[in-house]
Amino acid sequence: MVPTIKSLEHALGFKWKSHGGMHRATETPLPLVEEAIEDLTAELSDAWVRNRHVIPDEEELECIDTHFDRIGPELWPDEGFNRNTWLVDANEEDFGGLYPRNLYFSVPEDYDLLRQSFQELLLYKVGIRFYE
Repeated sequence: MVPTIKSLEHALGFKWKSHGGMHRATETPLPLVEEAIEDLTAELSDAWVRNRHVIPDEEELECIDTHFDRIGPELWPDEGFNRNTWLVDANEEDFGGLYPRNLYFSVPEDYDLLRQSFQELLLYKVGIRFYE
Protein backbone atom coordinates (compact mmCIF):
# COMPACT_ATOMS: atom_id res chain seq x y z
CA MET A 1 0.00 0.00 0.00
CA VAL A 2 1.30 3.44 -0.92
CA PRO A 3 1.17 5.70 2.15
CA THR A 4 -0.93 8.83 2.12
CA ILE A 5 -0.60 11.88 4.33
CA LYS A 6 -3.72 10.69 6.15
CA SER A 7 -2.33 7.19 6.78
CA LEU A 8 1.02 8.60 7.91
CA GLU A 9 -0.65 10.99 10.36
CA HIS A 10 -2.81 8.11 11.58
CA ALA A 11 0.36 6.05 12.18
CA LEU A 12 1.62 8.95 14.30
CA GLY A 13 -1.61 8.91 16.34
CA PHE A 14 -2.89 12.35 15.44
CA LYS A 15 -6.61 12.87 16.01
CA TRP A 16 -8.69 13.56 12.94
CA LYS A 17 -11.74 15.61 12.24
CA SER A 18 -13.72 15.41 9.02
CA HIS A 19 -14.58 18.56 7.10
CA GLY A 20 -16.58 17.38 4.14
CA GLY A 21 -14.12 15.41 2.04
CA MET A 22 -11.09 16.90 3.80
CA HIS A 23 -9.40 15.48 6.87
CA ARG A 24 -7.16 17.48 9.17
CA ALA A 25 -5.65 16.73 12.55
CA THR A 26 -7.07 19.11 15.13
CA GLU A 27 -5.74 20.67 18.32
CA THR A 28 -2.27 19.18 17.94
CA PRO A 29 1.23 20.60 18.19
CA LEU A 30 1.09 20.68 14.37
CA PRO A 31 2.58 24.16 14.27
CA LEU A 32 5.85 22.46 15.29
CA VAL A 33 5.50 19.98 12.44
CA GLU A 34 4.63 22.76 9.99
CA GLU A 35 7.70 24.73 11.12
CA ALA A 36 9.85 21.65 10.48
CA ILE A 37 8.31 21.31 7.01
CA GLU A 38 9.05 24.98 6.27
CA ASP A 39 12.67 24.55 7.41
CA LEU A 40 13.11 21.35 5.43
CA THR A 41 11.64 22.88 2.29
CA ALA A 42 14.47 25.42 2.39
CA GLU A 43 17.13 22.93 3.52
CA LEU A 44 16.25 20.30 0.91
CA SER A 45 15.87 22.65 -2.04
CA ASP A 46 18.18 20.47 -4.16
CA ALA A 47 16.42 17.22 -3.25
CA TRP A 48 15.24 14.76 -5.86
CA VAL A 49 11.44 14.39 -5.95
CA ARG A 50 9.53 11.52 -7.54
CA ASN A 51 5.75 11.15 -7.38
CA ARG A 52 5.51 14.13 -5.01
CA HIS A 53 7.83 12.41 -2.52
CA VAL A 54 11.40 13.43 -1.70
CA ILE A 55 13.88 10.63 -2.38
CA PRO A 56 16.25 11.25 0.54
CA ASP A 57 19.94 10.71 0.95
CA GLU A 58 21.57 10.10 4.34
CA GLU A 59 22.15 13.81 4.98
CA GLU A 60 18.51 14.64 4.33
CA LEU A 61 17.34 11.90 6.71
CA GLU A 62 19.68 13.25 9.38
CA CYS A 63 18.16 16.69 8.87
CA ILE A 64 14.66 15.26 9.47
CA ASP A 65 15.90 13.32 12.50
CA THR A 66 17.20 16.56 14.01
CA HIS A 67 13.70 18.03 13.79
CA PHE A 68 12.18 14.79 15.12
CA ASP A 69 14.47 14.76 18.15
CA ARG A 70 13.69 18.42 18.84
CA ILE A 71 9.88 18.27 18.67
CA GLY A 72 9.17 14.57 19.30
CA PRO A 73 9.03 14.84 23.09
CA GLU A 74 6.27 17.45 22.75
CA LEU A 75 4.32 15.46 20.18
CA TRP A 76 4.47 12.08 21.99
CA PRO A 77 5.02 12.86 25.69
CA ASP A 78 4.98 10.33 28.52
CA GLU A 79 1.88 9.63 30.59
CA GLY A 80 0.83 12.45 32.85
CA PHE A 81 0.47 14.94 30.02
CA ASN A 82 -2.89 15.65 28.44
CA ARG A 83 -1.78 13.83 25.26
CA ASN A 84 -5.31 12.90 24.30
CA THR A 85 -5.96 16.49 23.33
CA TRP A 86 -4.09 15.82 20.08
CA LEU A 87 -3.34 12.08 20.10
CA VAL A 88 -5.88 9.28 19.98
CA ASP A 89 -6.02 6.67 22.71
CA ALA A 90 -5.14 3.47 20.85
CA ASN A 91 -7.36 1.52 23.25
CA GLU A 92 -10.32 3.39 21.76
CA GLU A 93 -9.15 3.95 18.14
CA ASP A 94 -6.25 2.28 16.35
CA PHE A 95 -7.05 3.56 12.83
CA GLY A 96 -7.38 0.05 11.45
CA GLY A 97 -4.08 -1.04 12.99
CA LEU A 98 -2.06 1.98 11.83
CA TYR A 99 -1.71 3.13 15.47
CA PRO A 100 -1.65 -0.23 17.27
CA ARG A 101 -0.86 1.09 20.75
CA ASN A 102 -0.20 4.39 22.50
CA LEU A 103 3.29 5.42 21.42
CA TYR A 104 5.77 7.40 23.49
CA PHE A 105 8.87 9.23 22.31
CA SER A 106 10.84 8.03 25.35
CA VAL A 107 10.22 4.30 24.66
CA PRO A 108 12.98 2.97 22.34
CA GLU A 109 10.78 0.69 20.19
CA ASP A 110 8.14 3.44 19.89
CA TYR A 111 10.85 5.96 19.03
CA ASP A 112 11.83 3.88 16.00
CA LEU A 113 8.22 3.50 14.78
CA LEU A 114 7.48 7.19 15.26
CA ARG A 115 10.74 8.26 13.63
CA GLN A 116 10.06 6.22 10.49
CA SER A 117 6.51 7.55 10.07
CA PHE A 118 7.66 11.10 10.85
CA GLN A 119 10.39 10.85 8.19
CA GLU A 120 7.89 9.57 5.63
CA LEU A 121 5.35 12.27 6.48
CA LEU A 122 7.86 15.10 6.17
CA LEU A 123 9.38 13.71 2.96
CA TYR A 124 5.90 13.47 1.48
CA LYS A 125 4.81 16.97 2.59
CA VAL A 126 8.06 18.61 1.44
CA GLY A 127 7.80 16.75 -1.88
CA ILE A 128 4.29 18.08 -2.42
CA ARG A 129 5.54 21.63 -1.82
CA PHE A 130 8.28 21.14 -4.42
CA TYR A 131 5.74 19.74 -6.87
CA GLU A 132 3.33 22.68 -6.54
